[in-house]
Amino acid sequence: MRISLLLVILILSGRLLSQSWQQKIDYDIDGHLDDQRDILIVHMTVVYHNNSPNELPNLMLHTWMNAFGRGSSPYSKQLNHLGMNNKLNLSSRDEGGYQNMKFNSRKTPLRYRFIDDAGEILELELNKPCRAGETVSFEVDYVLDIPKNISRGGHIGKAYQMTQWYPKVAMYDTAGWHTMPYLELGEYFNEFGDYKVTITLPTEYKVAATGTLTNQDEIIFLKRYADSCQKYESNAAYYPGIKPTSQTKTLSYVADHVIDFAWFADVDYKVNRKEIMSGDRKITVWSYYYPSKYPVWNQATTYGEHAIHYFDSLVGPYPYPQISLVECNRRSRYASDAMEYPMITLIDNGYNSPPELEKVIVHEVGHNWFQAILATDERTHAWMDEGFVTYYEHRYADSKGIKSLLSLTPWTLNSDYDHIDDFNWYISAARDRDAASTNEAETYTTAGYLESIYEKPAKGLSLMAKSLGQAQFDTVMRAYYDQWKFKHPSDKDLFNHFNKNGISWYDGLYLNSNQKVNVTISPDTIANQYRVSSDAPFAFPLNVVGYVKNEKIYDTMISVSNEPMLISINGDTVQYLIADPDFLLPETKRIDNIVRFKSTPFAPKKTVLHLIPGLGHSLTNDLYLNPAVLHNLYDGFAIGGVIHNLSIPATPLQFAGMVGYGLNSHKPVILARAQYSFLLHSYLFDRLSIGLDYRDFSLDQWPGVKVFYRYTKLAPGIHLFIKPNTQYSARKEISFRSIFINQTFTGNILGGPLPLGPSYNIHELKFESNNYKTLHPFSFNLTAESGQGYGKVFTSYKAEIPYSFLRAKSGEWRLFAGFMYTNSSLKINSLFQVNGLTGNGFLQNDYKLDEFLLGRSETDGRTSQQIFEKDAGFYSLGRWPGSNRWMLATSYRTMLPGPLPIRPYVQFAVYPSTVDNKLQWLYSTGVSLTLLKNIIEINFPLVERKTLSDSDLYGTHNTYLKKCTFLINLKGLSPFKWIDKISE
Repeated sequence: MRISLLLVILILSGRLLSQSWQQKIDYDIDGHLDDQRDILIVHMTVVYHNNSPNELPNLMLHTWMNAFGRGSSPYSKQLNHLGMNNKLNLSSRDEGGYQNMKFNSRKTPLRYRFIDDAGEILELELNKPCRAGETVSFEVDYVLDIPKNISRGGHIGKAYQMTQWYPKVAMYDTAGWHTMPYLELGEYFNEFGDYKVTITLPTEYKVAATGTLTNQDEIIFLKRYADSCQKYESNAAYYPGIKPTSQTKTLSYVADHVIDFAWFADVDYKVNRKEIMSGDRKITVWSYYYPSKYPVWNQATTYGEHAIHYFDSLVGPYPYPQISLVECNRRSRYASDAMEYPMITLIDNGYNSPPELEKVIVHEVGHNWFQAILATDERTHAWMDEGFVTYYEHRYADSKGIKSLLSLTPWTLNSDYDHIDDFNWYISAARDRDAASTNEAETYTTAGYLESIYEKPAKGLSLMAKSLGQAQFDTVMRAYYDQWKFKHPSDKDLFNHFNKNGISWYDGLYLNSNQKVNVTISPDTIANQYRVSSDAPFAFPLNVVGYVKNEKIYDTMISVSNEPMLISINGDTVQYLIADPDFLLPETKRIDNIVRFKSTPFAPKKTVLHLIPGLGHSLTNDLYLNPAVLHNLYDGFAIGGVIHNLSIPATPLQFAGMVGYGLNSHKPVILARAQYSFLLHSYLFDRLSIGLDYRDFSLDQWPGVKVFYRYTKLAPGIHLFIKPNTQYSARKEISFRSIFINQTFTGNILGGPLPLGPSYNIHELKFESNNYKTLHPFSFNLTAESGQGYGKVFTSYKAEIPYSFLRAKSGEWRLFAGFMYTNSSLKINSLFQVNGLTGNGFLQNDYKLDEFLLGRSETDGRTSQQIFEKDAGFYSLGRWPGSNRWMLATSYRTMLPGPLPIRPYVQFAVYPSTVDNKLQWLYSTGVSLTLLKNIIEINFPLVERKTLSDSDLYGTHNTYLKKCTFLINLKGLSPFKWIDKISE
């Protein structure tokens, strides 16, 4: 027992000892900006304080400005996964990077090497090991070729955003060296140090920087300039005392106990400033912005003042003498629309209203507490910064009455999701495509990163504040900040702090997995008693609120787990009871979170019929009834209505049914689909969907008489979705469906009934993989199909290849291969075809009746020019007998420079002819006018093989325009598909 106790003491003391030291790195940097060549010439002295108990023979450094110049960099790979084309906009001249790097210590050269392919992680070999408790200094000379800014730093024209601009010694702690590549999603982990920085640049530039400016003449100039900008704000061209010259100025800054240093320079900045008192500290708030944004930015310093007072009072004192808010002349399409550094933040110019700007300023200023002062590992535990700052941002917005963007849209009229900031989480979580907050940064999509790193941890903090009470929560957070400021707390340090304050559920409920909780509240057998439980294996706080009309008259916090507990409430005084009314739990099945005592127009109904589509209600079964109009050549306009429950977030049961009356056929037109999805939570599969499709349409009409050829289609199916490795991984599914088609004639001729048409069954097994999120979107399918008299296997692959020299321009490549057998009992036209066309009788190419065709049995007239993607996928109208053996085909279609949606194409196919078994090869070229890609397109043929242009259809289409084809793909607008896509 004594030995065990001694071991425990030694282990604990060793752990405490290992956490009792912290490295320090001091930088003295002298940089000269050459704005004619967009380079920065730098001499830097680094003093490394080895406070660890370990001897260090080498130091590891980050050279992150090299990330933009190598195609194999982790940054490039992440951009590809995220579907971002940032790097495609860089020429080789724009990629930038470090040049002529030389390291020395006391005039003795030091050897170094890059340990990664991208040149972002540098190992510096010291002349002699730096022993525990010693310091080592070295000097670096380099030229930074400043890259074009496509992420957080670089230059845009002659505006300079200098972040990650110097070789930075990596973080070293008890876990060793924290070397990490530069990423678009995923930030940093830096050590504290003292900085002395001088920047020499042309006189006319205005500079904002981390730290305190020490040049008195520049300070006086900036103050006067700020005063004049306020005085002459109506004259955007007024810049007193600023004229381009060939002269330069040298600015000096000092910053003590910071984790980084950033600076930004532009000739065109307007400047504003405000001196404030926070406690006994005087702090200067600066803003640097462009003249065109004066109506939005004119109160930026006031927003900065509010943010400092806000975080000072709730978290702890701001320790630095100034803060700068800087606009970047870039409109971001992606995640890094604002980025924080100690005492300064860079904000992209996409914020066009004062409330939007106020929110982002509060958020970015808040990072000074959670990123710059607590300085957690933002690459491994980014939620410890972003999640906490997001909580305070939402709390601030609520106090100011700044509404979420969702509440400002017309689609939330019947929804209770309108007031929440994390609606995107509900969309993905409904299909189990959300992710744990502790995953690696490289595994998220952009939306997933925002949900898991920002919003979900913030949601948990809101529940914590609700359960503890706001005052007690603030006490807990102030104590955490005071204990760990400038000390790099880990997630374990935070959880220990929470546990000491009675909070043991936060990480299990909000961080460690994407498991959802399900709370139920229901009447007990005892009068006025209600059972409340959850499916979680641990207890957590739950808010239960009783309402009369919309007023709370009962409000309690209880601790709930998988062991039901009882609450007492008199149903005579309360109209309805809601568990978690503020959406603070990670819960998607909220339909059983309500008890209705009395009928009242204020309580959410069990089922509600809406006439206007919109977002769903979390406590209600929503139905939508809307008018609908369809049209085809035979039924004419079909006027009717559609009833459905399609909304987002997706519900397990989804259905839609349209019933209309054909004004030409005088027959009903029916289109319906229903499916039910089960979330599996298994290692291999994440969802199982069982569905049924039904159609009843006319497909032909006898000329001159009211005799119609009609079909009824019934297609049950099952879809099994394979669990993706990451959020950006391809969506993969295995599906099986059976298609039952019955065809009949309707009407009478010569006084008797018409014969039945052919009926048949088809069975289809398919594997599909597609990814629209990546920079190189692709789709792949492998299908095995059988029916009476035939069986076949075919595959197609389609990929987009973005150009490396044009923004958002790409080419599209498609490959098809198929093999089949047939016999004499073949009843339908299941042969491989060159294209998907309309056609009557046995020539009906759409034999599975999957497409929506305006005139599916036409061989002349405009409706016969409609095509759909099938087999070889030719855009040509020309038809040539297909193949009952095999077919190979490929096509390429590309975008042209400029705004016109014109895509030239070339297509090839080879196969043995069904007629004479001779090898056939066909080609077709032309241009597509893509009004809505893959939905509405018009194809104009140019050069085709003569055997194709001499086909029978071309003979009945005797003008050029009649030889063109068009695509109207209503399947591409299917709400079922779009809900699936949005939920991924």
